[in-house]
Amino acid sequence: RPTVLGAHLEGPFLGQHTGAHDPRRVVPIDLEWLGALPDIVALVTIGAEQHDAVAATEALAARGTVVSLGHSGATAARADEVFDAGATMVTHLFNAMGPLHQREPGVAGAALADERVVAGLIADLVHVHPALLRTAFRTKGADRIALVTDAVAWRAGHLAAADVTLVDGAPRLADGTIAGSALAMDVAVRNVAEAAGVPLADALTAASTTPADVLGDRSRGRIEVGARADLVLLDRDALTLRRTIIRGEVAWES
Repeated sequence: RPTVLGAHLEGPFLGQHTGAHDPRRVVPIDLEWLGALPDIVALVTIGAEQHDAVAATEALAARGTVVSLGHSGATAARADEVFDAGATMVTHLFNAMGPLHQREPGVAGAALADERVVAGLIADLVHVHPALLRTAFRTKGADRIALVTDAVAWRAGHLAAADVTLVDGAPRLADGTIAGSALAMDVAVRNVAEAAGVPLADALTAASTTPADVLGDRSRGRIEVGARADLVLLDRDALTLRRTIIRGEVAWES
């Protein structure tokens, strides 16, 4: 059966670009609270402009938790400080962060320039233009791009109560703010390969090997002796999902 590899804590220690998060729930970093996180938390997104971002990153990295910068309006210099402290990822590159400006590239520019950093990328063709998807792959390489869905259960009760509806291909708040996505990973791969013109091998790497590597999991995301036999089979031409295999056993097929 499918398993949970870990939880991604996207909040509450975000920066100024809160996106669909309730800004009233964004709070200063609490180092003691972070120190008590359960082991199931594998990834934490923080805003680089938070006062204790460096200290939090050092503490989380020391315990093996991946730190990602996101929902942030920090300068590139500040982002570099947090990367140097041990942050290894950015959460959904280009989205919920300051713009890439020629004199102040911000978190996005810092992430693109830093070879240590993996950039999460939402390839639903709503969050990021195909030209920027292609640019990110050409700049970072597939081994530093992790395709993410950022999908939410937008029909769930608490989101329906917040008037989240699917508009123009993405869940949105009543004011039009994008609230996650309705993306599936096979669609992300197809969008990257077909709409953005990225080689299929690179799209597949960004959907499998790179995400596993950023979590430090060498047993997944690769086909080799000793790795888990977790496989996704796609139709060769249409790139539609045909079958999933978990530990060598067929778990689902169309």
